Amino acid sequence: KTSSGERDSTTLGLRILYVSVPVISGAKTVGAVRLTLPASVLDQRVNERVRGIGIVAGLTLLGAVAVAILLAGTITRPLRRLQRTTAQLASGDLSARAAPISGAPELKSLSQDLNTMANRLERLVEAQQSFAADASHQLRTPLTVLRLRLDEAAEAIETNPNDAEAALDVARTETERLQHVIAGLLRLARTEAMEMDEVSIDLDSVTRERVEMWQPLAQEQNVSLTVASDGPAIVTSIPGAAEQILDNYIDNAISVSPPGSQVIVFVEHDDGANAQCATVRVRDEGPGLSAVQRTRAFDRFWQGRADNAGTGLGLAIVSQLADAAGAVVELQEAPNRGIDAVVRFHE
Repeated sequence: KTSSGERDSTTLGLRILYVSVPVISGAKTVGAVRLTLPASVLDQRVNERVRGIGIVAGLTLLGAVAVAILLAGTITRPLRRLQRTTAQLASGDLSARAAPISGAPELKSLSQDLNTMANRLERLVEAQQSFAADASHQLRTPLTVLRLRLDEAAEAIETNPNDAEAALDVARTETERLQHVIAGLLRLARTEAMEMDEVSIDLDSVTRERVEMWQPLAQEQNVSLTVASDGPAIVTSIPGAAEQILDNYIDNAISVSPPGSQVIVFVEHDDGANAQCATVRVRDEGPGLSAVQRTRAFDRFWQGRADNAGTGLGLAIVSQLADAAGAVVELQEAPNRGIDAVVRFHE
């Protein structure tokens, strides 16, 4: 039977480890082989192994700490830069932008989202400042005229009632004009604040519906209003945008068309190089506009008619609706010198 253990050796004067293995011949044990080893040798080798493991563990720990510090630096440095950018934006510096970041995809995405937010915020603030400046300028004239006419009426009401009545008539006219301007400003403000999910619409169906709605006015003005369509055109838009854009286009086209002329609304499919689009063109036979006028027509309060009719906000609202819907609007010259009012939606 094999035996092993540890004992004190009186011969060697130290503690030894031993292993004894019997030597068997047939069924008879004829001897034994014994191996001995000083316990101190084994302890030394175990201690050496433990020290080696400790050194490796220490180096591994140091390496892990170094890698952790490096990774933490690559994460915290971009975050500190983003924090500085957000602090600049919060302090009112709307031109602040995050520098391009290399590293984790999440940090790159965060940087891009921050810049997108900053761009949108800057545009909104600039639009609001422009809106306030334009509104104050545009409202000043009717308010001044209204005050002057009311003063004239107050002075003449006892001495010359006829003059007072005439002044009050002008005041009523300016009041109505002021109401139209304010209503247009409110519509424009609502349009700028519009945030809606896009939906699918049939541009052909919407166009035919709006043309049918405007037929009575066209007939009253002795203007032919027709549709020329390539068929169903499914596009994406925010709810109501296509209808309001077409209403503005058709209303403008009828108002400038001479009696006996025609307004044709085209619905066309356009397979572009990068994307499929559907386009609506509202073509009239009116006096048209110059290239500069067509460019300025979408500015707030711009008016191309000498009679000062309208508020100058209709096409500005069209432009805002198109931006919100991801569409493109423009005015082109029609073949007959009139206007081709264009809106292009993505399918």
